[in-house]
Amino acid sequence: AAARLLGELPGENERVAEHLLASEPAADAWSVDRLVEAARAAASTGAPETASVYLRRALAEPPRPNERPGILLELGMAEASAGLADWRPHLEAAVETASDDGARVDAAMVLGLALNRAQDGVAAIDVLDRTASSLDRADQERRLLLEAAAAGVEIANAVAAPGVDGRR
Repeated sequence: AAARLLGELPGENERVAEHLLASEPAADAWSVDRLVEAARAAASTGAPETASVYLRRALAEPPRPNERPGILLELGMAEASAGLADWRPHLEAAVETASDDGARVDAAMVLGLALNRAQDGVAAIDVLDRTASSLDRADQERRLLLEAAAAGVEIANAVAAPGVDGRR
């Protein structure tokens, strides 16, 4: 109740989120929205650890099924930025649960970059190639984007890319 009262005031997202953290999850879409807003504000001001806390709580609420992949992506990005350990499974889940090819490609690009930054070029290439292979053949633009990203990882890390559909 306190969170809802504070939510009526402008600029109180952080205080609203703090109250929501102290409450039990209730499958409330309003709570999810406020937690995600507070997480975005925290991330934009250089507090990825705080953003991670808010996003984990938003997942516990839980969010609507169509919102879950996006929240997982934001959570994984915040965790990676903060150097927290759970970024990889959250980013992998964002790729696996993406609702459409565009969202899947976006999540795969973020995961590939994060894996590359974590010095796991082989895994980065694998996720980029698997995602490219999962796309419709007519989706050449996205396939090319993923293939180019995989080639960039290969060049940067001197890792042999396995190729997509028999091509190197």
